[in-house]
Amino acid sequence: MKPRCQRLLDRASLRLAAAVAIATLALVPALVNAHADFASKPVRILVGFVPGGFTDTAARIIGQSLAAALGQQVIDENRPGANGLIAAGLAAKSQPDGYTLLMSSAGLTTNPLLYDKLQRDPVKDFSAIAPIGGIPNLLVVHPAIPARTTRELLALARARPASLTQYPRD
Repeated sequence: MKPRCQRLLDRASLRLAAAVAIATLALVPALVNAHADFASKPVRILVGFVPGGFTDTAARIIGQSLAAALGQQVIDENRPGANGLIAAGLAAKSQPDGYTLLMSSAGLTTNPLLYDKLQRDPVKDFSAIAPIGGIPNLLVVHPAIPARTTRELLALARARPASLTQYPRD
């Protein structure tokens, strides 16, 4: 049997996926009607993550709705790796004609904090279309670490940074 927190996250993920599907289905016809002459060739959705995850599943739901509304093929293309940078690079190099979309995650905006040299600027090189969904995140620490709040964890990290890189093994 799964732990309680895992069951709660599973249920939350299902509810989130359902909300994304409903929101997407409601949004697509309005976008298509605004640009009825748009779909003259297939649309490609680049996904920077492996098939089966939340980002991929949301892209497939959106792709199906978009294809039905446009009457045009929508191709979901997974290009996993480097926290979404591979797919982002392909999207940035494509023609800026709206036929290549990038299904991204928060990694697109956090990558500049993680990597010194990036070939893409998430603000200058991309135009956001719509937020699709959100996924809850948890911050957890080993019980042996003497911090019970985020504030305490940050204070510990500032006071003794090396103490957080070496933790006891169970």
